[in-house]
Amino acid sequence: IITNGVLLDAGFVERLIPLGLKGVRVTLDGDESAHNSKRRFKDGRGTFDQILKNLEKIKGKVPIYLNGNFDDDTKGKLPKLLNILIERGFSGYIGSINFKPILKNIESAVGGSSNCSEVCTFSDISNVEDMLYLIKQIEKRGFKSGINISLGPCEASREYSYTIDPQGIIYKCAGFAGRKEFAVGDLIKGIYTHRHTQFMTADSWKNECRGCAYTPLCGGGCRTSAYIRYGDFRKVVCDRLYFGKVSQELMKEAA
Repeated sequence: IITNGVLLDAGFVERLIPLGLKGVRVTLDGDESAHNSKRRFKDGRGTFDQILKNLEKIKGKVPIYLNGNFDDDTKGKLPKLLNILIERGFSGYIGSINFKPILKNIESAVGGSSNCSEVCTFSDISNVEDMLYLIKQIEKRGFKSGINISLGPCEASREYSYTIDPQGIIYKCAGFAGRKEFAVGDLIKGIYTHRHTQFMTADSWKNECRGCAYTPLCGGGCRTSAYIRYGDFRKVVCDRLYFGKVSQELMKEAA
């Protein structure tokens, strides 16, 4: 399961283990100050301390995997988080740790500026050095890095790939979840909207990407990024920079 960890108590985990629970993935976005600047309760209180206490209670019961998201303001706090984990006795209890840059989502793009230079997609990632630095910091402290090399094509173009929200609404990928105009069906009626056909036939790359060696991997790029950048998820978002630089560097690290 993937959870924010706030309600992840030992009793809950113990009930799920007999049902097949293999691990829990929780997000911590840096040390207490960095995490609490991004993830707070409705009353403004930070969630860091509660999450860490919950993780302490379940360590050893089930493998723990950690995610962390960073921007320019918080990336320097992630090594401090690693030190805290060691101090709190998590060495040997964490399956892997994975840190990634924060990318702009549909809501922030639609609600904010439409200036493409302000939209961060994989094609725009220039902080591969940050990612490689953090991988080294993770491994330096004896933890395993959960290197996740994103190789396409976009899951929205895959026939049996879907995201289902808590109300049972079906979307072609998580990037569009919650925006009902992009729903492709629901669990009661099945797949029934024209959106499904649009996603499965978004093949403008056939004309625009001729001769590119990365086309079999990319398939025209991320559909969410295309909508953020152009207002049309069927357009091509070139990921040449990502595949040519970021993926290759991460592959070297993974090897």
